[in-house]
Order: sequence, then structure tokens, then C-alpha cells
Amino acid sequence: MDTKVTKIEYRVSNRLLDSLKLQLRCSFLALRYLWLISAIILIVLLFLNALSFWPNPWAILLPVVAGLAGGTLIGPITLIVRRLFRKLPEIKADIDEESIKILGDNGFSYEASWRNLTWIKEGSSAYLMRFNKLFVRLPKRGFVDQQESAFRNLLRTQAPASALKCKI
Repeated sequence: MDTKVTKIEYRVSNRLLDSLKLQLRCSFLALRYLWLISAIILIVLLFLNALSFWPNPWAILLPVVAGLAGGTLIGPITLIVRRLFRKLPEIKADIDEESIKILGDNGFSYEASWRNLTWIKEGSSAYLMRFNKLFVRLPKRGFVDQQESAFRNLLRTQAPASALKCKI
């Protein structure tokens, strides 16, 4: 059985859960740095309070923590509200031996070479890839027939060895 395909046309309807999973994954990667900065601020405020230079550290600490928590939650909430009033977009990608091209419904298009793949992780229902600063989530349900095995073979041959974090 030959699974070599020169071009894979990937098309699947985008579900709300797909967008939420990608958004939360990206948010948590960014938030770990914000939480680290917040921890440093907390330590400084508590140190100043211990020295009695700052009589009420909670006046600054509480808005910082509330802002981080609110910022974490507002993204998924706005995504759900927007989805109530818009049609479901489609995830489209053209995948070949040189690159992957993500095609958006609103004219957005991003093409990345396989050598720019930073990492890839395979979940039970999707592939999550990072190209420089762009995260791409391709649900497995979008692959038809032998496309998924052709995609795996393409990753084995074209992706950098350092990017292959999962068993492909």
C-alpha cells in the first residue's frame, strides 16, 4: 500500500471545542510568563510590607491577580459569544512536501516551510503544531482515507528531528 501523496487538501468544519482548545493552549503558554512576573511582584510587595515601606500590598496585588484571572477567562467567553452570532468557519490547509498553507475564510493565509516547524504533538483527536510563533491545530477528523498516514509519512521525512516530540 503506497501512502505517498504529493498534496493533501485538508478541509474540516471548525467546532467551538477546536477553537477553545487551541486558544487555551496558547493562553497557558503565554500566561506562565505573566504568572512568573506576578510572583516576582508579589515577592517584592511582601518584602516591602515586611519592611513596612508599603503598608497595604493587597491594594496593588489584588488588581494584578484579578486582571490575570479575568484576562484568562475573557478570551474563551468572547469566543463563545461570537460563535453564537457567526457561521462556523472551516479549517482549510494545503499540505505538500515543501510546506503547509493554512487558508482562512476571511482572507487570512499563512504558509510555513517544514523546516520552520518548532514542535508537533499528537493528541487523541488532533495534531498541534508550532511554526515559529503560530500555533496550528489540525483535528484528525479532517483527514480522509489514507491522508493521515500520508501526513505522518510527510512529517517523518520533512519535519526537523528536534520538532518530533511524539511518535509519528
